[in-house]
Amino acid sequence: QITPFSACVHDAQSIIGTLEQAYRSAVCGRKGPVYCGIPSDIMTQETAETIQHHSRFSPAAPPGGDPEKIREACELLIEGERPVILLGGGVVWSRATSEAMELAEFLFAPIVTSSSKSGIVSDDFPLSIGRLGSDVNRLALETVAEADTLISIGCTFNDRTTFAFSPTLLPPALRLIQVDIDPSPIGRSYPIKVGIIGDAKAVLTQILSCLRQIGAEKWPSRVVQRIQKVWERREMWINEWSRAARSMDVPIRRLRLLR
Repeated sequence: QITPFSACVHDAQSIIGTLEQAYRSAVCGRKGPVYCGIPSDIMTQETAETIQHHSRFSPAAPPGGDPEKIREACELLIEGERPVILLGGGVVWSRATSEAMELAEFLFAPIVTSSSKSGIVSDDFPLSIGRLGSDVNRLALETVAEADTLISIGCTFNDRTTFAFSPTLLPPALRLIQVDIDPSPIGRSYPIKVGIIGDAKAVLTQILSCLRQIGAEKWPSRVVQRIQKVWERREMWINEWSRAARSMDVPIRRLRLLR
């Protein structure tokens, strides 16, 4: 499925209603592109209808998550010794990058992204590990494999991110918290511990507020020791790629060409 909504207008009188429905589908729930086909002969016709302001058929504010589920998720994140944050396209649509980075800093947890969303968080961010969906990024695979708690935000766990829904991608004892504005992906690919339906930015704001209310200890020693090991592996991984990018092998390596 490429678009959440597609329609073709067959008469001028239905143009306004179809366009309003298309706009509502584009900006509500799982946002995305829509398709509305209007034949050229209908484009020349007139209609007495006028389009309503978008506030008439779009929500005033993005939906937040169930407060009980939010607190349950926060308790799991606090208890976790090896938490990991997985970010997907929902974070982009919701413009929630800063909130995601704030959560990572609060938990001292590494961030990985879905297969096609490597630009959500800058590689310069100290807790950024890279993207899933590639055998090349061993660091991301190892980080997820060691996690005891994973919070997924706006990620659908598609076939590319999960290596064709690999059953070994996530450790068996992992406690998965899945956040998505659309209920259909929650628990669809992997079993969840907590599922939260809501907008990424709104839910992240709720989680951060709840963590502060609980008064969680920031960066306990076990978390610091663990993240230091992740950083050591990250540095080794960066050095390995840097050497490859400077290689004088012939024919030229792609990394050297890109550099």
